[in-house]
Amino acid sequence: MPKLFVQISTLLFILYTFTVQAQDLKEEHVDKNQLDNKTYENEITQAFSLLNGNKPNEAYRIAHKLLKKELDTLSRTNTNLLLGAYFNSKHLIDSSLYYSNQALKHSILIQNDSIKNRVHSIVYNLLAINNKRKGLLTESKKWHYRGFAISQKYKEDNLYYMHLHGLANINKELGDYQNAIKTFKKCLNYEDDAEIIYGSYINLGDIYASLKDYNTSNEFYQKALKLSERHRNFYALAVIKTSLAANYYSQNKIDEAIKLYNEAILLSKDKEYMQLALSARLDIGRIFYDIKQ
Repeated sequence: MPKLFVQISTLLFILYTFTVQAQDLKEEHVDKNQLDNKTYENEITQAFSLLNGNKPNEAYRIAHKLLKKELDTLSRTNTNLLLGAYFNSKHLIDSSLYYSNQALKHSILIQNDSIKNRVHSIVYNLLAINNKRKGLLTESKKWHYRGFAISQKYKEDNLYYMHLHGLANINKELGDYQNAIKTFKKCLNYEDDAEIIYGSYINLGDIYASLKDYNTSNEFYQKALKLSERHRNFYALAVIKTSLAANYYSQNKIDEAIKLYNEAILLSKDKEYMQLALSARLDIGRIFYDIKQ
């Protein structure tokens, strides 16, 4: 099952809101000689909005053009941050790491400590995600701890829970289920981000399924299902349906399993989640193969 969609979508929303807030802070000091930079800031905000609105290629084109211009420190930092997030969403690890590190490099010159440390926390999350994809779990954990410390110090709740959720995922990957369960349950306290909530429910469902406690697993999946339906997150719905189907098959509830797999296939075809549709078809094929044996 895809593991990072919650981290990515949450990150994109935080990046967009951060850019708007940073622009608002900077506009307090804008004079007539800074109109060109103000125009670039509007373009950067537009690009983040496009990236957050599932139009990544348009966002990339804007950011790529902006890097060729004379930008102030904050605008250059934000543009590199956007490109780091863009390549992260495309799973292009080396490119995402390059632009994330460029954002970190330029952010050192930012005068406002609040903005600087928020940038650092966001970049640390990108570095953590990319190192996790490379299988460098200890390195990933290090970046999450750094971001966690900064966000806690500056009372940035959205960033705090983003890193907390990331740490929980690392513990899960390391097989440290006790700490993963404890940390995911802490994430359930953050009511301002629905995706962190149902992402935590999904991961808790995964953990209990691995422990073969299918009833508890199903309870968490059902909670995630209801929340995802309410927020119309169709990708999450497709993922949850396949997870529930796998549990039902393990519980020898064959008809329920096949029904959910077919629902996931129809939804995935409609929304063009081709990899999910293929995975569900293969799972149905395995069920019929096992029945014949």
